[in-house]
Amino acid sequence: MRPRPPGSTIRASVANILLRVAGHDARGALVALMTLESSFSTHAITIVVADADIDELGHASNIAYVRWIQDVAIAHSTAVGLDFEAYRRLGGVFFVRRHEVDYLRPVLRGDRLEVRTWIDSAMAAKCKRATEIINEAGTVVARAMTTWGYVEITSGRPVRIPEAVRSAFGMRPPISGGDAS
Repeated sequence: MRPRPPGSTIRASVANILLRVAGHDARGALVALMTLESSFSTHAITIVVADADIDELGHASNIAYVRWIQDVAIAHSTAVGLDFEAYRRLGGVFFVRRHEVDYLRPVLRGDRLEVRTWIDSAMAAKCKRATEIINEAGTVVARAMTTWGYVEITSGRPVRIPEAVRSAFGMRPPISGGDAS
């Protein structure tokens, strides 16, 4: 798992599209193009590592990183007009199915960090959100890929991500036969 920032995702996606078109893989080229288009919308927050974030080893705990990953995802959703009340009106909500976190460098009390996120890919009823945490020197200190499932609030069952949500995040409709789970 190595989420890439949008710039490198764009370069890789363009190369992937060209290879697939040359190989007459239209479906693959369309999937690659959708990934490219969804990589344009990023969101970032700035945090300062607080005393409560520090563990017994003197650096930020794993729990703090996961909280920052969730905080930036919620901030991104709110920034595109989808706070919890908006999801309630739509009758569905995202929940975390899986977190994968690569801890690359320790961060310490008082460190100022940029936490940025973007939708890496989207299926019928789930999406993958990439996150990077970057220190003031510009070094990536952590990378994460989170799988978010979309469920109906009343039943808890997976449902397709509504067009209003896809549009807000710049996602495209899933290709027919997409993964609904």
